Amino acid sequence: MDKKIDKLKQIIKDKVADERFLHHDWYIKWHLQIVEDICNQVLPLYPEADPELTIAMAWIHDYGKIVAWVENEGKVLANRNQQYQDNYRSEARDLLIELGFETDFANQAMENIKVLDAKVDLDKANIETQIVSSADGCSHFVGLFYKMFWREFPNMPLDKITEDSVRKVDQDWSKVCLPELKETYQIAYEMTKLQLTNKPLNLK
Repeated sequence: MDKKIDKLKQIIKDKVADERFLHHDWYIKWHLQIVEDICNQVLPLYPEADPELTIAMAWIHDYGKIVAWVENEGKVLANRNQQYQDNYRSEARDLLIELGFETDFANQAMENIKVLDAKVDLDKANIETQIVSSADGCSHFVGLFYKMFWREFPNMPLDKITEDSVRKVDQDWSKVCLPELKETYQIAYEMTKLQLTNKPLNLK
């Protein structure tokens, strides 16, 4: 993989490490690295996919969330409107070009991430977008992702945090459009959701 990818990773790691970013002490190991690992598992199955574009997207897909949190002094941004998203995608595009990626590459990465952000018709998107979307969704069912919310929002009522988490679990599962990952992570999705409900399983 090109050294430009290594430089991109380091920039993202440095931005995540800022303590004003709520997830600063776990987001690399327990999210972005897992997204990349899943992408690398899937890429050999889709030789038509561009590996460099896929991995660059894996690391920069949450750029807006990370930078906005820091710029707003750690305040949660409730209104992430279209202008907000466009501004940070533009900044991310400029970063890719600054690192030496071709302009067409940077433009394509941002077009793909725009589709990711919209979360609509992901199964009809290009293969790089499908891989990153699916890896992003599946990564949330691995490790500490959902458990960290209990630490980060200790004053939120239990019913509220579980309801919000269940809603997000289903949203994350809707991102998974590759059949190989759907089959592999079906049980992880079901177990994650089960741990957020007080309803027992039906007997078989």
